[in-house]
Amino acid sequence: MTPNAVSSVPLQESPRPHRGLAIRGALLLLIGLVEGALLLFAFRIPNITTQEMLIALAAFLLVDGAVALFDAAAAGNRGSLVGEGIVSVAAGVAIFMSGSLWRPRIFPVWAIVTGLLEIVQARTPGGRTPGRLAAAIVSVLYGVFALVGPVHDRAVLILVAATFAVIAGGLRLSGALRSR
Repeated sequence: MTPNAVSSVPLQESPRPHRGLAIRGALLLLIGLVEGALLLFAFRIPNITTQEMLIALAAFLLVDGAVALFDAAAAGNRGSLVGEGIVSVAAGVAIFMSGSLWRPRIFPVWAIVTGLLEIVQARTPGGRTPGRLAAAIVSVLYGVFALVGPVHDRAVLILVAATFAVIAGGLRLSGALRSR
């Protein structure tokens, strides 16, 4: 091959940008299943309270934020992904630090903010993956419903949050896997 020869093989996009999305989707799916299971156990084992469920949620948010920040660093600092990471870490810390009145409201606010940031990310050339936009829209809709919807019972809100997490996590994960 001469130095001026051009390869006719098209360059493929690295699967690396979608790895973080797949990990975050799997984490969201997992926290949805864990929260749903803890809620079901709460009826049989009264010692499991919303406190433990919120601690599991805070741990998820911290890990999700760390994965988003590492993914952003590996991808060359994508702005909205950095924003998602910072918002996730801040929400996780806020759940640990805030009073019991505000804890259940932090996750829906997180869902709205990260959903909006993910809509921005889904519109960028590197962020277009199947299911990402749908997951972002589901995230925003869940957050709005949980904050201003007709349901205010904590158990029902946790069940709605778990359902959201399973749906949005599944959309993220399947989108990332399909785009490989």
